[in-house]
Amino acid sequence: MATSHIARMGSGVLYTNHERTHPKAPQFKGTLMLSKDYKAGENVKISAWLYKTPKGELVSLNEDTWKPPADGTYPREVNKQDDNEVPF
Repeated sequence: MATSHIARMGSGVLYTNHERTHPKAPQFKGTLMLSKDYKAGENVKISAWLYKTPKGELVSLNEDTWKPPADGTYPREVNKQDDNEVPF
């Protein structure tokens, strides 16, 4: 599977499996570089986006490690009275 994908921590990619010879064979194959060690049985959350490329369909994957801030500052309210303090 020749690819121009550059592996990054916490991301991966799945390509169309053109060598599929059986209906139960995977439709996509690829890799995911994890950003941490996981224990057996631990769930890994992932996010995916489907793209069409000249070489076929591509599924871009990211390890979903986002968590809201523990201090409850999300979402942050914007104070519109401070508009004059914006430096541009």
